[in-house]
Amino acid sequence: LKDIPDHEAVIIKAKIDQENFNIELSYREQADKENKVLYFQNHSKNREGFLVYSVELPEKNRDFFCEELSKNMHNAIYHYFKGFFHKHIYHHRSEDSLLPAFQSENITNWDDIATRQKFLKQIIDFYYLKFDGYLKLWENAFYKTREEITQNTNVIKNIKTLDNIIQVAHDVFGEMQYCDFLLTAFPNDITKTDKKSIHKTSRGLHDLYKNILFWRDYYTSKISFLDGKSGKRWGIIGVWVGVASILLTLYLEIQSDDIREINKDYRIYQDSLFQILRNDLNSIRDSISIDSTINAK
Repeated sequence: LKDIPDHEAVIIKAKIDQENFNIELSYREQADKENKVLYFQNHSKNREGFLVYSVELPEKNRDFFCEELSKNMHNAIYHYFKGFFHKHIYHHRSEDSLLPAFQSENITNWDDIATRQKFLKQIIDFYYLKFDGYLKLWENAFYKTREEITQNTNVIKNIKTLDNIIQVAHDVFGEMQYCDFLLTAFPNDITKTDKKSIHKTSRGLHDLYKNILFWRDYYTSKISFLDGKSGKRWGIIGVWVGVASILLTLYLEIQSDDIREINKDYRIYQDSLFQILRNDLNSIRDSISIDSTINAK
């Protein structure tokens, strides 16, 4: 445990007796060589899942750990103890200790109505704050996400945000089941005002979740449709490119034939020209030779 600035970490280890549920807690600060031990004795347990423990702390010369424990049950220790009794299925492990332990200097009598109401009030208030916090968080994220997607901004990122909310909702609704269980198991120990607040927040979360699920699916299908159209468009372009390449090949072949014909005609013309020049040269040569003969004579 290390959540107090400028103080050494406290190392804890605990084991539980599976028959009587008594817990032995060993602890030491990092500078200490030997462990110290505290015994948490189980006094009662009931069908609703509540257990009552007591621990005897030294009256004098208390160390830092015992001094802190005398004021309040450390969340990390409470979290550790709860790990003996349940698995973290409907909530993240880091959120388990958000629901506090009820602490008293006297032995807690679960049959005492006032004590039970005080304890349940504490739990219900924490559930309400937690659910209301998720409601506000989801609302802000949902409206921001829809606004940006409408503006074609960060579409993939915003769809991922909706996916994350849907994943977290599994844990939130799982915790809501236990909260509903408390409301059902203790109908006379929880005030109507608290029940109304919890039910209103729960309905808000479920309705918002349905909206998020609908719009996530809508946006996802729309992107898939656009991708499909894009694929078809690229397919058509590919066909046209293919046709164009064939036409280009044919054109070049035709052009090649034309060029060959031109070259052929040019060679014929060239040959005839050379023939004319050759004839002219021959005639000139002949005339020169005749002139030379005349002059010689």
